[in-house]
Amino acid sequence: MQQLMRWEPFSDTDEFFRSFLQPRWHRQFSPGEGNGRRADWLPAVDIRETDSEYTLVAEMAGLRREDVKVHVEDDVLTLEGERKEEKEAKGQRSHRVERMYGHFSRRFTLPDDAEPTKITADSKDGIVTIHIPKRPVEKRKAREIAVQ
Repeated sequence: MQQLMRWEPFSDTDEFFRSFLQPRWHRQFSPGEGNGRRADWLPAVDIRETDSEYTLVAEMAGLRREDVKVHVEDDVLTLEGERKEEKEAKGQRSHRVERMYGHFSRRFTLPDDAEPTKITADSKDGIVTIHIPKRPVEKRKAREIAVQ
């Protein structure tokens, strides 16, 4: 008996990089389109689904709304931004720096039933939530084709 594979509604284009990010985040190239830019960190993202929408929830602690950009092009949702490194004040030294800084870019292929023109995003308490409404997808009817 053939086992059916589960279809994932989002195809995260940085899947290749995920194998390098275990068990902790490491510095990796940005999963952009070969632009050679480095991603100093990648925000954690959860993707959820209801009957009416997909929701993408990203951890963006320490970022202001204006530091985050969300856009859609050719059915690919891009979430990008930059966390700027805090400069040491005069007379102050850092003993340990564990937080990651720099540019990031995450790209997600939208599923067929996503409505890209109605996507909205909001930010609260360091969490960016992107709402991707679903549109009805016409179910294709089976029909028999006569062999001649």
